[in-house]
Order: sequence, then structure tokens, then C-alpha cells
Amino acid sequence: MSTRIPYKKINQFSVLLVIACLACVQAWSLLVYVDDQRFLESLMNTLARPTLSSSEQVMASLEFFRKLPVVNNDHQYFLLPIFGFLRPTPRQIVEGGGDCADRSRLLINLLHIRGIEASKWALYSENLIPEHAVVEVMMEKGKMVVDPLFGLVFPDGQGGYHNIHDLRSNSNILRSRLNQLQLTGVEFGAVAIEKYPLDRYIYQYARTINWDKNSMMKMLYVGFSLVFGNKVNEIPRPYIVEQPALMIFWGMMCVQMVFILLWLVVRR
Repeated sequence: MSTRIPYKKINQFSVLLVIACLACVQAWSLLVYVDDQRFLESLMNTLARPTLSSSEQVMASLEFFRKLPVVNNDHQYFLLPIFGFLRPTPRQIVEGGGDCADRSRLLINLLHIRGIEASKWALYSENLIPEHAVVEVMMEKGKMVVDPLFGLVFPDGQGGYHNIHDLRSNSNILRSRLNQLQLTGVEFGAVAIEKYPLDRYIYQYARTINWDKNSMMKMLYVGFSLVFGNKVNEIPRPYIVEQPALMIFWGMMCVQMVFILLWLVVRR
């Protein structure tokens, strides 16, 4: 005589199994994040002393970025290929190199370890195509723009540095800095200054978030533009988006909550 398992119990078991799997992914993501943070902290300790000012720590870090290979990191991802859209982790960038966006992510994470606030900005061309990524860092005297690919910073001649607002308002700041570095012949970045494409990397169209990644992001941009106007281009970029492991952790948490609610419904 065969014993049939009630359909309701099968549903409950399936939901609980999914919740358990999600919890395992969460736990693994958190472990990887903690381990990577230790790795990055160790690296930062070799690059710059904690007693240095914020700007001095940035300049010390740029020496490391100058030696970092310039590669397309599309083949690297956290945990599974389905998470490839989150791009490589900071540790993967250290170990394998990366492009402008990857370097910006790594710099932000290195500075975050020291409690230095930094955020990525996307530079667009005249036809509003995202072309480049830089970082704006909160330092001891306001903010400074850092280009980890070309090794660029923009001294203001008064002991400080130019920020994104300065560069958006005055294109001559970028041109003058490039001309100055070309005359000295000193290279601070992984890519020669002579290769800087002025016609594509335009600060005037800088945005905190690349809204052109997919159709959903484009729709969000249109919606936010109706509410915030031009301020949509300056919406603060959260640190979590530069940490794939944390993105997965909190993403799984949200999915898990949905399945927990589903489980409660099935139990009735």
C-alpha cells in the first residue's frame, strides 16, 4: 500500500528548501566579503599609512593603479555567471586588473577601508553615451576628482583640488591639466596622457549613475528626471553597488523575504 505525500506538504518543503539555499548563498557572500575586506585592508596598509591625509592616501594609491593591468574584466564575476552584470569584485580587480570602471570601484573600496568617502562618476560623450568612469573623493579640503586609469588629479593652485562641479563648469581645467602633463612628459597612469580622448570623456555630461545599462535603468532615469530634474544626475551613489558580495547578500535577503511570506501563506 503506497503512502501519498500531501501536495500541501510538498509545497511547504519546496519553499523551505529554497529559503535554505538562499540562506547558504547569503552566508557564503558574507564570508567572501569579510575575507576580501581583510585582503584589501592589508593591501591598503602597504600603499599608504593611515596617518596620511586623504589626498596623500589617494596619491599614494595611484602608484599602484599605474602598474595594474588594463584589461576588460567581463569574464570575471562573483560566485556565478548569472551575477556577471555586477562586474568583478575589488579583489578580482587587484588580482587581474581592469578598466576605468573597475579601477574606480577598487579605489572607492580601498579608501572606504580608511573611512574616506568616495563615489564613482560616469563621463558621457556629446551624444550621451557612457564612455569613462572617475572617482570623486572627499578630502581634507573639499572634494577632488581622481582618474585611476590615466592617473589624473586636478590641483587648483591653492593647495587643493578641483571637484566634479569645477570640471563640469569649466572644460579648460581638463585641457590645461593634460597639456601640462604632456609638456612634463611624466606619466602617472596606466594609459599615456596622449591617448586621452577629449571628444569622448566629457565632464560636462557627468552623472553619478550610468542610467544606460538597460531598459529598466533608462525608464527609471526618465521617471526620476520628472521628479528631480537635472538633480537626477547627482543622486548619491550608494557604496553597496561597488561590492558585488554585498549586493548578492541583500538581494538574496529580499528574495528570501518573499519566499518566507509564501511559506506562511502555504502553511495555512
